Amino acid sequence: MLKLLLSSMFMFFISIGVSGKTVTDVIEQVHSGYLTSPEYEALFLELERGMPYADVLDNVQVQVLKCWFASPHTDLELSLFKSYLQQAYAAVLAAHSEKLKFELQICEAFITHLNGDSNQALEALNSVLIHTDNVPALIEERALANLILSRIYMQQRQYENAVETTTQAYKLFELSGNDYQKALALRDIALIHAELKNFSLAIEQMERAIVELKVFNEQEWYMATNDLAEVYELAGQSEQALELYQNIKDMVLRYEDDNGQSYVLLKIAQLHIKSGDVDSAQLLLDQVRTLQLSDERKKSMLLLTETEWALATGDILQAEKYYKLLDHLDKDNWSVNRIERFVQIKNMLAVKLNDSVLEAEALRELLDLSEKRLPDIANSKLLSQRLTFDLEQRGKEIIKLRELNEVKERLLAEADAKVFWQLFSLVFVIVLLISMGILAYKQTVHKQRFRTLALKDELTGVANRRAILKFKQEVLEQSKKLQRNCALISIDIDFFKFVNDTYGHDVGDELIVSIVNIVSEKIRKSDCVGRLGGEEFLIVLPQTIIEEASEIAERIRSAIDSTTHTNKKIKATVSMGVIQVAMDETFKSAGQRVDQNLYLAKNDGKNKVVAV
Repeated sequence: MLKLLLSSMFMFFISIGVSGKTVTDVIEQVHSGYLTSPEYEALFLELERGMPYADVLDNVQVQVLKCWFASPHTDLELSLFKSYLQQAYAAVLAAHSEKLKFELQICEAFITHLNGDSNQALEALNSVLIHTDNVPALIEERALANLILSRIYMQQRQYENAVETTTQAYKLFELSGNDYQKALALRDIALIHAELKNFSLAIEQMERAIVELKVFNEQEWYMATNDLAEVYELAGQSEQALELYQNIKDMVLRYEDDNGQSYVLLKIAQLHIKSGDVDSAQLLLDQVRTLQLSDERKKSMLLLTETEWALATGDILQAEKYYKLLDHLDKDNWSVNRIERFVQIKNMLAVKLNDSVLEAEALRELLDLSEKRLPDIANSKLLSQRLTFDLEQRGKEIIKLRELNEVKERLLAEADAKVFWQLFSLVFVIVLLISMGILAYKQTVHKQRFRTLALKDELTGVANRRAILKFKQEVLEQSKKLQRNCALISIDIDFFKFVNDTYGHDVGDELIVSIVNIVSEKIRKSDCVGRLGGEEFLIVLPQTIIEEASEIAERIRSAIDSTTHTNKKIKATVSMGVIQVAMDETFKSAGQRVDQNLYLAKNDGKNKVVAV
C-alpha cells in the first residue's frame, strides 16, 4: 500500500507546474503516469541532483516532493524527518506559495497517519479541505486530501465517510482532467464496497479501474489486478482469485521488494491449501522463508499460512506451536478479515485437538464478528442500491446461531458425557453450514443478477456500450496475439429520427428491438452484437475475414429490408460499414475506419453495405 501511494503521489506532484527548464523536461516525461517505480525514482534523483535551480520556486517544489519519498519509523528517522519539515516549511513560506504549503501539509498528515496518529492526520487534512474550498487553483490538492482521508476512514471502519471522501476525490480529479488519479480513486471506491460485502459492485468498479489504468504502466495494472483478486477471494470465488494472483506473480517478483513478493506468494499458497494442493503450497512457503521480511504484517501473514498448511497436512503439533505464536501477536492493527481468518484457524485447531472449550470460544468469536459487521452491511445499503445481502435474513440467522451457541455452552458446562457433547457439536456445525450455505447462495444469485444487468442494454437485451467495447478490445488483442483475422460491422438505422418524430418514441423503441432481433438471428454464435447508443450498433466478429463479414452484413441488411416492423407495419432499412481489422491496427483506428465506411454507406443513398 505504501509503495502504491508513493507511486501515485509522485505521479501527482511531479505533474504540476514548475518553471525551470530542467524540472519541466522531467515533468513532461512523467506527467501522464506511464513510468514504473524504478523509472520515476531515478527521475526524482535526477531532480535532486539538478539543484539548485535558477528559479527558487523550482528548488522549493523539489524539496516538498521529497516528503513523499520519506518513510520514517525509528526515533532517529522521525527526528530527522521533523528537522526536514521545519526547513521545508520555512522554504515554502519564503516562496509565498499556498499550493506548495498545502502539498506539504497533506504529505505530513500522510506520514503522521502511517506512524499511528490518525486523529492528528484527520485534523490536518480536514483543515486543508476548509482552506482549499472553492479555490479552483487548488482543486488537485483538495482531491488528494480527500483521497488520503478516505483511506484513514477506511482503516477506522468509518465507511460512510470513506465512500463520501473517495467519491469527492474521484469527482475532483475528473474535473481537473487527472485520469490517472481518477482511476486510483475508483479502485479505492471498489475496495470500500468489497469491505462492505457489496461484491457485485466492487468487482464491477474494480474492473472499470483496471481498464482505465491499463493504459498506464504495467505496475498499475498488476496492483489493480491484485485488488480484484482480493475481492474475488472475499466473495468466495477462489478459482478466479487464484488465476489472477498467478497472472501477476511474475510482475510482482520483478518490481517488488521481499515484503511485496511475499504477499502474492502467500496468497497463492493460501488458496492452494484451501483447494487441497498442499505440495504446491509447501514450495511457495519455502520460497517465502528465503526472503528477508521486515514488515510485521507480512510476518504474521506467513505465520497464518504456515498454521493453515500444518492443519491441512495433519501436523497438529506444529499447528499448535504456530497458533500459540499467533495468539501472542498484537492484533490491534489487524484488518477484520485477518482477525476472522485467525479465529477460523483457532476453530479448526480446536476440532483437531478435540478441545470443546476452545471450539466454543472460537465459534462465539466468529458470531461476534458477524454481528459487528451487520451495521456496516446496513450502511452499504444506504451507500448503494445494489446490496448483495438480504440484511434482515442475515440478522435473523445470526440470532438463531447465537441462541444455539448459548445452548451449546450451557450443555458444555453441564454435560458429563463427552459423546453427547460431540453429537451436539456435530448438529450445531451442520446447522451453521446450512445457514451459511443459504446466505452464500443468496449472495451468488444477487451478484449474478447485478453483473448481468451491468452488461446488458436495458431495451434490447444485447450487450451495452461498455460491454461491446470491452469485447471488441479483447478480440482485437487476442487476434494480434494469435495472428488471426477479425472483423467489425457498424450499423445505423436509416431515417430513425423520422420514425420517432412521426410515430413517437415507443414505436421507435419497437423498431430498434425488431431490428436487433433480426441481427441476433443472422450472426454466428461466436459473434457479438451490442448497442452503442440510440440507433447505432456494433458487431464484433472473431476469426473472420472481410468477405465473410460482408456476406453476413448483406444477409442482415436484406432481412431487415424485407421485414415489416412494429404494429404500425413500418418498412425500415439500415446502412452498414464493414472492415477487417489489420494486425497492427489500434483499437481507436479500427473504430474510426468502420465508422468511416458506415458514413460512406449513409451518404451513398443508405440501405447499403460498404466494405473498403
